Amino acid sequence: MDTTYGTAGKVTPPFPIADMALQADGIIVIVGTVTGCNGWNRMAVARFDSSGALDPTFGNEGQVAFDYGQSSDEARSVAIQNDGRIVIVGRTMDVTGSRPTSMSIWMAVNRLMPDGSFDTSFGTGGKFSAPAFNVSAIGEAVAILPDGRIAVAGEVNYFNQSDALLLLLNSNGTPDTNLNGSGFNTLFSPGGTPPPSSPTFIHDMAIQQDGKMIIVGSTKNGCRLAPCRPRRIMERQCQKRPGGFAGKHRRLVRCQPPGLPSGPRQPLTSQPSGQARS
Repeated sequence: MDTTYGTAGKVTPPFPIADMALQADGIIVIVGTVTGCNGWNRMAVARFDSSGALDPTFGNEGQVAFDYGQSSDEARSVAIQNDGRIVIVGRTMDVTGSRPTSMSIWMAVNRLMPDGSFDTSFGTGGKFSAPAFNVSAIGEAVAILPDGRIAVAGEVNYFNQSDALLLLLNSNGTPDTNLNGSGFNTLFSPGGTPPPSSPTFIHDMAIQQDGKMIIVGSTKNGCRLAPCRPRRIMERQCQKRPGGFAGKHRRLVRCQPPGLPSGPRQPLTSQPSGQARS
């Protein structure tokens, strides 16, 4: 333990942690979910200084909590841009009944300035939210492409089925229509079509130095390989794993985002720890 950090190397966060990211200076940013006074969930962000204390220069004494209004929202993942802006993804769920049940949950992407205020140059007042293919969608992981675009991986839900979903946003928070004309695409079935196999769940994603995206997740019963929709599939691998989550199989997908050159193919392997390398 680093005894110079927190109390004997430990810090108790102000809310349950869904994800964390490191700034270029090593400062830790966490995201999660808190419950508001009305009983509905809100997205939450906190930043710690180098000693492990909440950073008073960020938000309200080191924390920021927000929602989309008349909604119950959750933050699932966070990434830090090179300029220090903070990108948070998750979902926003309508609690008023104003949306059809089939699309009551929308993917949500938000960007904060380094001081915790909303970046008004992004989306609408710092926020972007939308369903995908007229059904509910959730953002589970986020990464920043070398050219500044934002890649979000998650799921699109068809009641008892789900498929892996990719969203590409321009740096200003507008969908990159070079991807499927809308910025959205599913990875294992045509957009708007429920996958015939078991539900797919996304856990994380990463960007290689050449801009190719690696997305990892699992299926509940068996696995299936199919053409990856975001323009080009570079490598696909589906392995049954002993142990881990009972009855689940993990899946690795590597995709070529539109707008990046397609370099030579490289092997993609799955390590015993579940990590991917190129």
